[in-house]
Amino acid sequence: MLARELVRESVQGAAEDRGPADRVQPGTTWAWLIRFRATMSSQSLTYTTLFGGTVTFDFEEIRSIRLESGIRGVEDRFKPFVRIVIEPLKESRQKPTYVNAKLLTKVDLAELRQTLRARFVSMGRSDVVKEL
Repeated sequence: MLARELVRESVQGAAEDRGPADRVQPGTTWAWLIRFRATMSSQSLTYTTLFGGTVTFDFEEIRSIRLESGIRGVEDRFKPFVRIVIEPLKESRQKPTYVNAKLLTKVDLAELRQTLRARFVSMGRSDVVKEL
């Protein structure tokens, strides 16, 4: 008798389960989104990701910043589909950083692009952001 009740309860529970959204806690999603952060100071740009950690670029160390989308080659398969590429100068010995632009709203993306353009134009280095 006990076995039948357990089976009945598990079947009823499965019928009431509406998918993955019922099993994921809302706080988990927010914690994941909060871990992606781009901040600017007067001298540097910092990008933090969930698994990649924090990368900081001094504005003087940046060779180019551009907006890319799609898969251009085999190496792009694991990059964000819509991304902002921050490419450092070779002397800085840092790797390029890929900011997932899909996590930003259109307004936030436009504001970030405008702020970066203004910063590099004021430095006399508008060539850095010509493809942004």
